[in-house]
Amino acid sequence: AHNIEDDSRMNPEFADRIKQLDKEASYYRNECGKAQAEVDRLL
Repeated sequence: AHNIEDDSRMNPEFADRIKQLDKEASYYRNECGKAQAEVDRLL
């Protein structure tokens, strides 16, 4: 089994990058949901 904890021991910068990308992905998913709700409201 492969997990991020193993990577963070070998390469902390990589693990930090993964966490940052995950945070950005969550943000954009949330923004996309809000935009879709606004589109639905306007139609």
